[in-house]
Amino acid sequence: MNKKDKILITGSSGLLGSALVRYLNSKNYKNLLLINSKNADLTDLKKVTKLIKKNNPKYIFHCANKVFGIGGNQSNKFQMLNENLLINSNLLKAIINTKVKKVLFVGSTAVYNEKLKYNISEDKIFFKQPHSTEYYYSLSKRIMLEQLLALKNFYKISYVYVVMNNLYGPKDNFNVKTAHVVPSLIHRCYIAKKKNKDFEIWGSPNDKRCFLYSNDASEALAMCMKQNNFEVINVGSKFEFKISEVVNLIKSQLNYNGKIKWVKSNLKTVKRRNINLKRITKIGFKEKITLKNGIKKTINWLISNYKSARK
Repeated sequence: MNKKDKILITGSSGLLGSALVRYLNSKNYKNLLLINSKNADLTDLKKVTKLIKKNNPKYIFHCANKVFGIGGNQSNKFQMLNENLLINSNLLKAIINTKVKKVLFVGSTAVYNEKLKYNISEDKIFFKQPHSTEYYYSLSKRIMLEQLLALKNFYKISYVYVVMNNLYGPKDNFNVKTAHVVPSLIHRCYIAKKKNKDFEIWGSPNDKRCFLYSNDASEALAMCMKQNNFEVINVGSKFEFKISEVVNLIKSQLNYNGKIKWVKSNLKTVKRRNINLKRITKIGFKEKITLKNGIKKTINWLISNYKSARK
């Protein structure tokens, strides 16, 4: 991947895509084609095909997807599965007869079965059914990998499939019902402090997660694209925290002195999901931002951009 190569990035205004844009710009990659929901409808095959044909990118980072978080998964099953399948299929079909050299598609650890909890390696992607709490979302991600495999077999287009663990950072979705763990907790705590109410949290304080800051994730993506040793790579943090520890970090950063209330929910939560990072470590990736500093940066961004933030 050379500095002058045209690089297309979908989801360029979102959490991961915007971080990737910042990272590539910092490394003097200037020929970037930035795609987001405002300037391109990836569910429309004709428009996607026209976009690819007109711009002829050499590399593609596909970060766009429809996601609702654990709180919105149950009520948006069809929309989540259907739109993700359309987006992925349209983009892949559009590049079949082009000069695209390599594509990187971002998957999710939701593809892994719920019986797998610790040190989950990439070869377990198709082990039994994907996790039941995120079934339709994760199903679209499994199908996406199958599509990439077929694409390479029939059209000789190289790919990297990144299995991404929990992310957080600026430009995340902070909706308390549909956001992922960290942004949802940050916004809940922010509202609780502002309204002088209890800080309510779903699930168990003993559930465990590994969280990677978006800037670190963007560097990992660039490294994944450049390497040629692996086609499927887990990307995430090696540090594991209880949700109670994350809550305390957020509470401290927001100077919230109210009561924390753990609320029982009918939603089935993920108790633990710790992935094997041997491949991403082997290609030289090192996490730089600690969870404490990352949460501080994310909170500061939300406060500074509260009116325009997704919430």
